[in-house]
Amino acid sequence: MRSGFSDDSDDQQATWDFLDARIENVMQFEKLKAQLRPLGEGMQTALGVAARFRYGR
Repeated sequence: MRSGFSDDSDDQQATWDFLDARIENVMQFEKLKAQLRPLGEGMQTALGVAARFRYGR
């Protein structure tokens, strides 16, 4: 495998370990976003209600 990494480990295991860790980080972030999405939707609803009171729409 040709890459930009300087990995002299057997079968570029250090590179694969690094990539696996980064993928896990991305997956953790996506899980967090999914957990926060309902909170964001609730905030948008609350702000919409507040805006209707404020601006009479």
